Amino acid sequence: MEWIKKHIALIITIVLIIALILPLGINALYLILISTDCEVLHKPSEWTMFWGGYLGAIISAAVAFIILYIQRK
Repeated sequence: MEWIKKHIALIITIVLIIALILPLGINALYLILISTDCEVLHKPSEWTMFWGGYLGAIISAAVAFIILYIQRK
């Protein structure tokens, strides 16, 4: 637990990088390696809407954890 408290910035950075790179990697994998009829991957407007929802969920979760942390103090 002490290690987590010392390296909280590193942990947050790693989680954010994974959360942002994972959808990009999936998109690149499908577009380059796999021929698919998935409309989300081929339409920029659909992909933008996905990112809006995805990043909105990440921001909402971060705010929820911040509120939880403040209330537990």
